[in-house]
Amino acid sequence: MQITCAPTLFSFFVLLQIQYVKRDRLHQLTSRCTMAKKLHILPQPTYVHSHSSHLLPPLHGSTIKHPRSFVVPPCIPVPAITNTHTAAACFIHPPAKREFSPVPLQRTMGSEHEKTVEVEGIPFPHEIAGAKTLSLVGHGVTDIEIHFLQIKFNAIGVYLDTDGIMEHLQGWKGKSQLVEDDAFFSALVSAPVEKFLRLVVIKEIKGSQYGVQLESSVRDRLVAAERYDDDEEEALEKVADFFQSKYFRPGSVVTFHFPATATGAAAEIAFATEGKEEAKVAVENAAVAEMIQRWYLGGESAVSQSTVRSLAHHFAAILSSP
Repeated sequence: MQITCAPTLFSFFVLLQIQYVKRDRLHQLTSRCTMAKKLHILPQPTYVHSHSSHLLPPLHGSTIKHPRSFVVPPCIPVPAITNTHTAAACFIHPPAKREFSPVPLQRTMGSEHEKTVEVEGIPFPHEIAGAKTLSLVGHGVTDIEIHFLQIKFNAIGVYLDTDGIMEHLQGWKGKSQLVEDDAFFSALVSAPVEKFLRLVVIKEIKGSQYGVQLESSVRDRLVAAERYDDDEEEALEKVADFFQSKYFRPGSVVTFHFPATATGAAAEIAFATEGKEEAKVAVENAAVAEMIQRWYLGGESAVSQSTVRSLAHHFAAILSSP
């Protein structure tokens, strides 16, 4: 009888041990996500300051290495963004990553002349009215990928005076590879033509978080270029204060207008959200206005590489045509 029961008892204890392991593992996963909720990370993401050493490499001389917009997803506690176990617990079944295509998806709305380009389901008109008619020349998103999960925050549309800009890009005539050409994007930024950036919020965040990130990224560029002084500091603080009381709900719009001439303000920033009047702030400092442009249009160091690829694709098609 003992010989017959031994294997049965052994199997019973093995199965019991497996159940204990499964129960403990489930308890760990539940505890991690519960802790994330207790830390008040939900329902909105949290921006991490760009000086965080575990996110961005330090500046060396005048070289800026990928000053991207790093954001902690909603269920990952701060500052433990590097806690891979917490991320895995919260994102057990991440959706498949979709690459952003620079080729515009067009659909007709209303009359034949009212066409838009959709970026993540958000329509951007082909043209807007400025001092001149400005055309959509590039679009993209700001995002971050953590554990194969792509979190998208803003959709971006870039509008320029196309007739005026082409006069300043003749040095690239016949070239078709512009994505990694930082000199091209530098010329794009410095060209004295009217520019307009339109950002539409996809993932809600606090305006103060966006303001801190913009302030930090622009300051890094000014310091690297040895152009940071009291005037620049004051102008940056003014921009950060403007966003302090704002809340970026999905569908909210932030615009940056850069006039062709510097007779007035170097730039104007506007914020609009449902149920509130549009708010505006002027950026008087030309160096700060330039570095805001470089944050979005600065080639390899820009915050949105999908926008950079879209711009390169658009102008390469024009410049390489006979």
